[in-house]
Amino acid sequence: MRRASPILLLLLVTGCVKTDLQPFPTVTRIEVHHSTSNPTLTDPTVIAAIVDFINGERLGWTRPLLFGPEAPVPAADINLYDDSGWIGKVSVRSSVLPGGHALFEVRSRNIRAYKRVEKSEANRFLDVIGVGGELK
Repeated sequence: MRRASPILLLLLVTGCVKTDLQPFPTVTRIEVHHSTSNPTLTDPTVIAAIVDFINGERLGWTRPLLFGPEAPVPAADINLYDDSGWIGKVSVRSSVLPGGHALFEVRSRNIRAYKRVEKSEANRFLDVIGVGGELK
């Protein structure tokens, strides 16, 4: 049996696929995880604003084939739930490099994807989820 070439193995480990995300279904509860507060949100108006923001960011994501970047600890993340349980998680992280872009990451039952965004967009996400602040 032939051995896989190191180049093919490297492509499999670091390869990525561009993708668009499906809209999140009905969300009934959101748990926010942030260094200054960890509220559980159940107000339908607040939840709708957050889901609208996330669904507005559905285009242009990168999906790693095997492994993706592990950026620094998230500035904030949210877990989304419907009546039957956990739907997914959305995180926002600062860039590793000073002055770099921010990173959104989505994990759900069947997908893991990330997207580079401007820090102003990441800061808008922090405002929408109710924790405010600015990414450095």
